[in-house]
Amino acid sequence: MKSFSNNPFLSESKIDQLKLIKQKYKKTSKTISILFVVHNEEDVIEETIKSFFHEISNNVPPKIIVAEDGSVDNTKKILQNLSKTTSMTLVTEKNKKGYMRATKDGLMCINSDIIFVTDSDGQFVPSDFWKLYKELENHDIIIGWKKNRADPVWRKVIAKGYHLLVRKVFGLPIHDPNTAFRIIRKKVLNDITHETMHLKYSFWTEFTIRAFKKGYRIIEIPINHKKRLNGKSHIYNLNLFPQMLISQLSNLFKLWKELKIHN
Repeated sequence: MKSFSNNPFLSESKIDQLKLIKQKYKKTSKTISILFVVHNEEDVIEETIKSFFHEISNNVPPKIIVAEDGSVDNTKKILQNLSKTTSMTLVTEKNKKGYMRATKDGLMCINSDIIFVTDSDGQFVPSDFWKLYKELENHDIIIGWKKNRADPVWRKVIAKGYHLLVRKVFGLPIHDPNTAFRIIRKKVLNDITHETMHLKYSFWTEFTIRAFKKGYRIIEIPINHKKRLNGKSHIYNLNLFPQMLISQLSNLFKLWKELKIHN
């Protein structure tokens, strides 16, 4: 069993809890896929994939799916080399499609019972996977809550306001519905993915809203969040904020209108 003793994010009590969780699922027969959506992450992608694979594979046999979205740095080359030594399904693109399309294409490659989605930027702690996994028995979606976000101040302010708006408009009892650190049952994936079409800058927010409205069992669990060691976010850019804000508000209204009509 992998040791947690050198993890600075975990107290002794948390380490003991995670060991018990891993022991409980040591002999699980469930199949699980790990989805990474990647764009221009040459500095961290190899270590990120390896760290999650090693953390989870000791107890649950995972299938790795990497949806590479038209990177223009060395990300593609790194992934191609990694695929020679690590079993994975690698979907690469010549041109950038955007996060929503890349995520959908990656999800279409999955046939496992359970899907674990995580960002590819190295800001999450692999052992936090077990905090979510222990809730799987009684829930359909388990979302990691970045309670103490390690993002720039402007992103934290915008995210807080946006998530507050989403909670008020849709009655969603989730602090951070857009977190790309979550476990999802395949039945939810099959039901929701093709319908998710409006919020191209926050795919998982729309996915979560639709799942909530359909009555799926959702829970949110606090997780650790680290500062980016290299580079910057390739989805959220302060210079594009006015354009993104208009798009998000317009498409939130479309989503609200659609769901209101069908209720």
